[in-house]
This record gives sequence, structure tokens and C-alpha cells, in this order.
Amino acid sequence: MAYREDISNITIGDAGSGASLITDRDSWNFTLISNTHSDSMEVSRTIRWICTATPLSIIGLVVNTFAILSIKFISGQLNSVHILMIHLAVSDILGAIICSLVAVLEVAQHINKDFYSICFHNIITLMHIFIYTLCTLTLLAVTLFRFITIRFPMAACKCLEVSKGLMAIAAIWLFSLAICMPGVVSLWNSERDCFLKGWTLLTMKYLHQIWRVLIICIILVIVGLYVWVYREARRCRIRINNLQVGKKIEESYKALKTTMILTCTLVIAIIPTFIYFLVTHYKEVPNSFPRDIIENLPLLNFISDPIIYGFRTKDVRNGFKKLIRHCCRCRQTFRTRGSTFSMTNMTVYSKAPTWLSKSSTCDLPVDLDGQRPRQSQYPNEEKLRLSNDHD
Repeated sequence: MAYREDISNITIGDAGSGASLITDRDSWNFTLISNTHSDSMEVSRTIRWICTATPLSIIGLVVNTFAILSIKFISGQLNSVHILMIHLAVSDILGAIICSLVAVLEVAQHINKDFYSICFHNIITLMHIFIYTLCTLTLLAVTLFRFITIRFPMAACKCLEVSKGLMAIAAIWLFSLAICMPGVVSLWNSERDCFLKGWTLLTMKYLHQIWRVLIICIILVIVGLYVWVYREARRCRIRINNLQVGKKIEESYKALKTTMILTCTLVIAIIPTFIYFLVTHYKEVPNSFPRDIIENLPLLNFISDPIIYGFRTKDVRNGFKKLIRHCCRCRQTFRTRGSTFSMTNMTVYSKAPTWLSKSSTCDLPVDLDGQRPRQSQYPNEEKLRLSNDHD
């Protein structure tokens, strides 16, 4: 564990546990954290934070899992855009997990300090950066594929191959890891207890701000591509409708509009966070500020993503209906098997000998002691014995 008893000498960047890096106080101008800080307002905010983040994370996991299964149940062969949508759902699942871990980190920092670790703090920060970069680059890849399909209709078949989608996912992961790699290298030396010094501090200082600028630039590229396609589509609407591939272009244009809506939800989720950390970098925010609401906004984005493209994409809707029918069919099969098993037991019971039934026992005479005589196992032998006694 990288936990130190003299935590009063530790400083934190941006005054936020979810997206800041623990460093030395003498290395950079950070805000001081006090070990004795146990204000009731901080504790109540932390409890509210974890109580809100936990159910939202579970909902995000369930919704995105259903989205992945719905895409897998799409009729026909999957294409590169479907693969990227699956990757977006996986990224949303990872994002929901990271947001819940940020809430756990807040609980460890303000309520249960025995579980707090500087290494854990910095790792969560780097994973936070990694997930945001992953989601944004996935949306950029979907936009580029749709743009190529609309701009170059003849190259749509090659662009929609599954191999192209897998190559795009590999490039997204490599680029996201490259963004976080300097921070990962700085955590390998356990002798410093994950403190950042020297060139690692300087690298992470700029990296911690550059990744936000990078995400904003990617969002601007997505918006620019959408505006360009929108203008071209309006200008060439009549010509597109007369082409043989006009229907596919219209579907790609609608899918690009869906990607634009997903980008807008991402912007709504992360812009308040960016503004908050930009303000807290220069001035201190009072403890009464509801930072948990800003930190939980990305969870709403992770939940809304599969709902948006599931509602607007016909293939995903059909896949979801097929998934529901498959689940109902499995349930009906289970019920049918259960009823068949019960009918088999009833048939076996109905074929039992009549002399084992309760009615045959009730007709027997009662002895003076109130006991019924034991019925013989062989009825024919009993009848023969009675006839011999009569003779």
C-alpha cells in the first residue's frame, strides 16, 4: 500500500479525487489536503455520491449488456459499424465501473481512510482518462465510417467489412494506451509510493490537461464532419434519391445523425466536469458545492447511449425483438418440459395397482382393537385361503 501516515504533506491536483494526481507539495502548486478533515458536509456528500453512483452503475451494466446481446441477434452478417457499436457498449460498461470506483475512492478518502491509497488514487485517475478517450475515439471511428460510406458509396462494401472494424478498435486501444502510458510508467516505482517527481511530474502535468483538449478537438472533428455531410446531403438530395445506392446513403446519413446525438450526450456529460476542474485549478470551491452531481453525469451518458442507438437503429431494434422472442421461447420450452415431467409422473401414478389405493384399504373390516387387518400382497392367495376356511 502506498498510504502514508503523514498525509497532511500530500497535495492534490484540481481538488478532485476522480480526475487528479497526487504529487509532492513542493513540486507543484496544489491545494493542501488535511488528514483531520472530517466535516459532516463532506461525509454526507460522499454517502449521497456512493448511493447515487451504485444503482446508476448497475443500470448501465444491464442496459449495455442487453445492447450487446441485441446486436449479436441482428439478422444477417455483422459489419464494422456493428462491431464498433459493441465496442462502444463495452466502453460504456467500463466507464460505469470506473465511475463507481471513483465513488469508492471518495468513500475511502473521507470515511474509511484505512483503505485509501495514493497509488489507487492515481490508477483510478489514469483509467478515468483512458475510458473517456476510448469512448470519444469510438464515436470518431463510427463517424468516419459513416462519412466514408456517404462520401464514397462505391467503397462502402470494403469499409463495412468486419476486419476494418477490428482494425479500428485496435487503433483506438493503442492510441488510448499511448495517452495514459506516461502515467502508468510513473506508477511502477513503488519506492516513491506513487508520488510524481521530476520528469514524470512534468509529463503528467501536461498530460492531465492535454487529454481534455484532445477530447474537445475530437468532438469538434465529429461536429465538422456532420455539418459537412449535412450540407452535402441537402445539396445533393435529388441526385441521391435517383441513384441506386440512394437508400444506403440515406441509412448512413441517419446513422451519422445518431452518432451526432451520441456525441451531444457525451458533451453534456463531460463539459460540466471540464469546467469544474478548470475553475478549481485556479480557485478553491466551497465544500457545499455538489461535486457528486457533476461526477455522476457520465453515468447518465453511459446509460443513454444504448437507448439512443437502439431506438434509432432499425437493426438493433430488430435484434432486441429477436432477443426477447428467444428469451420467451426458452421460457416456454422450460414450462413445456416441466408440464411434460408432471404428466409423466401422473401417468405412472395412475398405473399403480388398485389394491394399493386408499379406497381398497377403507373397505376392509375393522378389528376389535380398532386396527385394520393387513392386506395380503397377493390378492389371489388371500381369496384361496378364505375359500379353504369356508370349506
